Amino acid sequence: MPLLPKHPPRLERHPATLSMDFSCLCVTVGEVEFTRFMKTETKPSDGISGFLDKGMNLNGELHFSGMLRIDGNFTGSILSEDRLVIGEHAVVRADITVGEIEIAGQVVGKIDAKQRAEILASGSVHGDIHTPILTISPGSIVNGRVCMPSPVQEEPVVQ
Repeated sequence: MPLLPKHPPRLERHPATLSMDFSCLCVTVGEVEFTRFMKTETKPSDGISGFLDKGMNLNGELHFSGMLRIDGNFTGSILSEDRLVIGEHAVVRADITVGEIEIAGQVVGKIDAKQRAEILASGSVHGDIHTPILTISPGSIVNGRVCMPSPVQEEPVVQ
């Protein structure tokens, strides 16, 4: 079993901040800090660098890099250039700006996915979606406007 830090670093941002490393997930809400330790060897092999587990409730502004999976409840705003996975039991009330998003749970708010968005059969979105590539599985729910800009194509160089 890997050695775990005695005291995870304190975070100063308010109302909520999320900090992740390979051994520990620390969430600070106001003055209260919650820590969940993970064994490095049991880290999921699908490339997930962090998660908000089922039963966790978090309010605030969330910035992350890598892939983040949310299975709990989140309210606020989410910003990343990377991949966000909304699990089947998750409820997210947020304006979301990410590179890619996969939705199996419920999202209420605007979604701006710079690369692509996928809504699985168990997923629902109540809000506008802006993405160049959108996949909607049969059985999913989408209530809102969808804007799909055409990919930017370079002008041919004429000599």
